[in-house]
Amino acid sequence: MIAGIDEAGRGPVVGPMVMALVGVKDEEKVEELKELGVRDSKKLSPARREELYGEILSLADVVITKRVEPFLIDAFVKVGGLNRLEAIVAAELIQRSGAKRVFVDAPDTDPLRYGRAIAQLVEGDVEVVAEHGADAKYPLVSAASIIAKVERDRIIRRMEEVYGEIGTGYPHDEVTLSFVERWMRAFGRPPSFVRSSWRTARRLGKKLFQRRIEDYF
Repeated sequence: MIAGIDEAGRGPVVGPMVMALVGVKDEEKVEELKELGVRDSKKLSPARREELYGEILSLADVVITKRVEPFLIDAFVKVGGLNRLEAIVAAELIQRSGAKRVFVDAPDTDPLRYGRAIAQLVEGDVEVVAEHGADAKYPLVSAASIIAKVERDRIIRRMEEVYGEIGTGYPHDEVTLSFVERWMRAFGRPPSFVRSSWRTARRLGKKLFQRRIEDYF
């Protein structure tokens, strides 16, 4: 089994991060993924990602996803270990898949260090190839990128059915910022699906606090 791992949603202030593994037992299937046109999910339209999502599920021998909730992200960010959290989740995906060679898109400035961190967490022998830009270089990582992105987008859409328009969840999205600020004004704190450790959430909280102090005096 060879596999690729990537994530979607590392940077947003709203919603979980999703990590995905796509594995195949026959290297010819890697060529089939190329023929499908898999590539870094950010370079594909939402409609094309949805199309490829189903094709990847049909072609791959193993597809595993892991939803990483904001409270867990916050806990690791506070001790400076978001890369460590991703390594732990990647190791879990590898363990569950049984893959023996894995390509990973590395968030660490030192890809070799990140690869070693994953390998040390996996029981048994596994070759971990961690590189920057792996989602553009290796079809299995591209496929994992697509799976993770579609899964996260679906989560956000389901949240919007309950809470109203959220936007992309990224700090630069005015729709997202407006949603978080309205919530904090109404309830005095961010919702559980917002990453409170993010600078965006802290800034909005400080703004709300200052406004309340001004109102008080």
